[in-house]
Order: sequence, then structure tokens, then C-alpha cells
Amino acid sequence: MRSAVAPRPRAVVRRNVTARPLLAALAALAAGVLAAPAHAAPVVPPIPPPGFGVAVYQAQLDPSGDPVLTAIAEDRAATVSWYACDPECGAVIGTESLLRPGPTPAGTTFEVRATVAGTPRTARSAPWRGRTASVTPPALAGELRIGRTVTPLAGTWSGGWDAGVDVLDVRACRTADGTDCRTISSPSGGDSLAIDPVYAGWYLGAVDRRYGPDPSLGGVPWLGPTFGALATDPGAVAAPTVALGPLVGPVPAARPGTPPTITGRLAAGVTITATPGTWPDAPDDGLVATGLRACPTPKDDARCRVLARANDDEVATAGRGRATLGTQLLGWYVGAFERHGRSNGFRSSFDPGDPARDALPVAGPTVVVGPLSPTPVRLARTPRVHLRSTAATRGTRLDLGRVRCTGRCVVRLTVSGGGRTVRRVTAARGDAAVTVRRASFPRRTTRLRVRIRVDHSTVDVRRAVRVR
Repeated sequence: MRSAVAPRPRAVVRRNVTARPLLAALAALAAGVLAAPAHAAPVVPPIPPPGFGVAVYQAQLDPSGDPVLTAIAEDRAATVSWYACDPECGAVIGTESLLRPGPTPAGTTFEVRATVAGTPRTARSAPWRGRTASVTPPALAGELRIGRTVTPLAGTWSGGWDAGVDVLDVRACRTADGTDCRTISSPSGGDSLAIDPVYAGWYLGAVDRRYGPDPSLGGVPWLGPTFGALATDPGAVAAPTVALGPLVGPVPAARPGTPPTITGRLAAGVTITATPGTWPDAPDDGLVATGLRACPTPKDDARCRVLARANDDEVATAGRGRATLGTQLLGWYVGAFERHGRSNGFRSSFDPGDPARDALPVAGPTVVVGPLSPTPVRLARTPRVHLRSTAATRGTRLDLGRVRCTGRCVVRLTVSGGGRTVRRVTAARGDAAVTVRRASFPRRTTRLRVRIRVDHSTVDVRRAVRVR
């Protein structure tokens, strides 16, 4: 299904940032260091050279869309004076380094004056174009489907400074009329966002935040929630400098695939491997890592445990769970599971410190739990059982036969005769005799029914044995 969202034109798109306080940026400027925050501004203006005297940065917009300016004097002790000029400058309108003049007519420039080292210095801003306002809303381009990517496209604005910065997001809302919304963004730091499966049934739209041109705006990426978890960031609210695009959707539910399975013989000492299933809506930038689990019964419960966690040490290929079955897993049932995650270009979203990687897998938007094996883990080699046709009396015992195991095995013996039944469970290793006390049966007993089973194997031998 392809949603009726806008085609992607050639445009500069930037992802979500959170504005840093302006004073922190000023401190960086004063220290002679100013780094461009990722995706926050197209150009970093050079730091004024020595002897600049005083400079003006038209750095930001206030929430109403009016200008915010900053004066920087070479002499920190110098007093600055602000003037609004249209084109002639009037009276002083401010003496602090930070100026918020409020509503200002288009065409106004702002001049700052300061005396530095006994010399009057002057600097002037670019012309103000009037209060910032949205002209056309942002749009969302891409295929509206789980795992596919969508890209927010900037709208158009009037007013503000000549070179503004559009900071774009994607918002998700539970309803078409925009209730219970939250802002989502890409952990990869790129322009596009892979739609998380938790947003099936939600409506998506673009958010365009308008800022001034200078990088003193600052910003750091909001990395968003773990893949498969809902964002908690509150949704954007329309404002003079925040434009909300129309919502499209709902996002169709993820399409079903085939669950992962296991490869290998379920026997102690054998190495088995998790084989990935298919997930038609895996993220465009995603990875699938498979793991193994074991349960003491044919059904998943709290007693299950992870044998090989879903892991991906390589970005290009997802890890495949492998485990060697130990004797402690005899009688247990084994199954595969897989986790879906996104790559951020450097490493995947499977955080090595994530406790969920070692926790029992629970089926969900990003976890697929494959079926447990129909049969449990068995002994690597089938024990051999030899029962005599006639029991030999050896002292006080009847010799019924022998059991030969490779390693240790648990033998369950049931002998019935003369109206009595004897049951024994013994641990055998190698070649072991199968015996029973002669006194356990009446002297007149001439025939015994013998059954031998060996735990964790297919051995179930029954025979009638004569007693002499």
C-alpha cells in the first residue's frame, strides 16, 4: 500500500534538534570555539578577528516569531546600546547583550554601539523581514508502511531573517484529528525515518520548526526510543514558528511472515543454529538477529532460558544464534527467536547493555518467537538393551539382561510377575547389568514381564522372561 503523501522534491531536510540555551553558545564564542551542531544550520559564521570591536548575531526567533539578537563586544566590560533603524536610528531600545525587541516592522535593521578601548564601534544586523509566519505547511514523503521510510519536507515561511533554518520532525498521532500525538525521529541521525511497527494504526505527519540563521541556536539530536517502543516526547504544538503538516494514515499493520526455526539434531553435545524466518516489513535500515531458547516443557513459561541471545557484532550481517546442547538440557525443548532492530550507520540498535538481550523473549512488534521443538533434547547415542529370554539366577538376584550406554544414562525398570510389580530407577554408565531380587517374587513365579526405558531416548523394550 502506498500512501498519498507528497513526492520528495530536492530540498535540504534536517532532523529534530533541541535548542541549547543561547548563553551557552555565547560562552563558546567568547572562548574562541564554536562548533556547528549537527543539522542545525547550513553555515558556521567565522569568529570575528581580533579588533572587530562589536558584532551582531541575529541568532534566533522568539516563540511569537519576532527577532532575537545578540551583541558581542571585544571588551567584555563594554556597555552596548541597541537602536532600531528604519532607515534612521531612533532612541536607545536596549543596553543588554541580548535583545528581544518584540513586534518589529519589516525593513528594520538593528544597530549596536559600544566603546571598545576608547574607540566607538558600530555593527548592524541584516534587515528584518517581518514577523515569521507559515505560508505552506510541511509535508511527508515516502511509503506509509511498517519498515519503510518517510521523509519530512519543509514548508515555506514569510518574514524572519533572510536565511532561516528548518528543523524537521515526524509526529505520530493515535487519531486522524490529532489526539495523543508524540514527536518521533530517526536514531540514525539521517533525514528519513523508518516507520516503527509500534505505530501500526497511527497517523503520521511532518513538523517544521523555524529558527534564525545563526548556529548559536545550537542543538543536539533527540535519539528517540528503543526500536519497538513508543516515544514519550510530547507532540509539537502549532505556533508562529512551528508548522504542522497534515496527518496521513493510518499506518497499515505489519504483514505476517514466517517464524524462525532451528537447524541441527536435538541431542546432547550437538551444536544447533537458529535459522531466521522472514519479516516482510523489516526496516529499510534494519538488521535481524536470531537467538535460541530452551524450555523444560513444550510450552513457553517463566522457567525457559536463553541459550544464545540475539546478537549482531557486525553491522552488515545480523548474528545467528548458536549453542551446544549440554546434558543439563536433556528433556528440554528448544526454539528460535529473532529481534529486529535498526542500524544507525555505525552500529545497530541492539545495545550490548540492553537487559532485554538476555531476558526471555516475548513476542511483540520487534520480537518474533518461533515454535518450540516437537521433541525434547535426547541422548547423543541410543542405548542398547539386551533382555534374556530366561533369567539366570545369580545368588539372590535374577539377571534379566544388560544395558549399554555411551556415557551416563537413567534406566527405568518395571518387572511384573506372581501378582507383584517392582520398579527401579538406576543411573547406568557404560555396560550395566539389569537385575532384580529373586525374593521380590513368589517362588512359584515362572514368568516375568519386563519393561526397560531409558530417559531422553527412544528406548522402550518389553519382553516376557522365563524364570528357572
